[in-house]
Amino acid sequence: MDALTGLLEGPRARGAFMVRACFDPPWAVRVEDRAPLTVMLLVRGDAWLLPDRGEPVRLRAGDLAVARGPDPYTCADAPGTAPQALILPGGACHYPDGRPLNGSMDLGVRTWGDRPDGGTVLLIGTYQL
Repeated sequence: MDALTGLLEGPRARGAFMVRACFDPPWAVRVEDRAPLTVMLLVRGDAWLLPDRGEPVRLRAGDLAVARGPDPYTCADAPGTAPQALILPGGACHYPDGRPLNGSMDLGVRTWGDRPDGGTVLLIGTYQL
C-alpha cells in the first residue's frame, strides 16, 4: 500500500472536525492546530496554501488539498495577506495578537468566516487521529 492510500484509508469519522469556511478577500487563516491530517476542498473562489516549509500551492474551485501535520501552515486569498485568525490545538480560535475570537466568526452550524455568501468557500475536514 502506498503512503497516500494508507493516509486516506486510515482516517474515519472518528475525531473529525468539519467546517465550511466562507471569506471575501483579503483573508488569511494561520493553522497551528497540530492535526495530523486536514483535507480541504475549494468549492468557490481561489486560495493559496502556504506551508512554512515548501512551496506555496494555488488552489482553484474544485481543487482538493491534503495537509499532513503537525506542521503549521497558512491558507489565504494571496501569499502576502496577513492572517486575521489563528487556529490552535483543540479548535481554539484567536486573533493574531492572542485575543480569543469568542465566536465572532461563527456564521451558523459548522460555518465559519466573514460572510456566509463569501467569494471563497472551502469545505475543511480536520482529523485529530
